Amino acid sequence: MTTPDIPGLTNDEVVTLLQVATGYDGREIDHLLIALWSEAARRRRWSFAEAVDAVHEHFADETTWIMPGHVTRLIHRRRGANWQD
Repeated sequence: MTTPDIPGLTNDEVVTLLQVATGYDGREIDHLLIALWSEAARRRRWSFAEAVDAVHEHFADETTWIMPGHVTRLIHRRRGANWQD
């Protein structure tokens, strides 16, 4: 049985995405955080542009710490109701 190739973000893209979030909330980036966000991006098929936009969108309205689920929710909202996992 083969596993389908599920796109995600590159390691450099995840680091850049987390740097954007850090600009807003001051989080510290480490290897575990990169691995966990990479996994969420892979599972929910984020594109880099969508993910960065979602981080900016989140902080345009919120003051709370952003988590991968927030990014996924904002991407799904932007893609529309017809988008499938």
